[in-house]
Amino acid sequence: MNFMIEIRTDIKRLLLQSPSAPKEVASPLSLTEYGEEIATAIRARSWALQHVAIVKDRVAGQPAWKVNEVAFGYAQDECALSPTMTEAMYEHGYTRDHVRSVLGVVLRDELLELSKE
Repeated sequence: MNFMIEIRTDIKRLLLQSPSAPKEVASPLSLTEYGEEIATAIRARSWALQHVAIVKDRVAGQPAWKVNEVAFGYAQDECALSPTMTEAMYEHGYTRDHVRSVLGVVLRDELLELSKE
């Protein structure tokens, strides 16, 4: 019985040490509290406002799912991480995937907001 208690304690300790997910699993994706923390640290909204001009022509007239796809593709494959972002990754232990996920959500939101105008 003590063995089971020890295993449960170890599992709880591991779960508390693992980083949270930066985005919700629901659709459309949104940032979690942890994702908002990352967004603030890496200045994601400022970055998105600079990059929206680069991507906006690709999504003009496209449905929201396509905007989402393009924004995440751009954040994953086409943009370089700024020194501010890499410094935040180092200082806070953020993973590259989490940072790029946050960038995708924030860029998508800015593109969708732009399409409303």
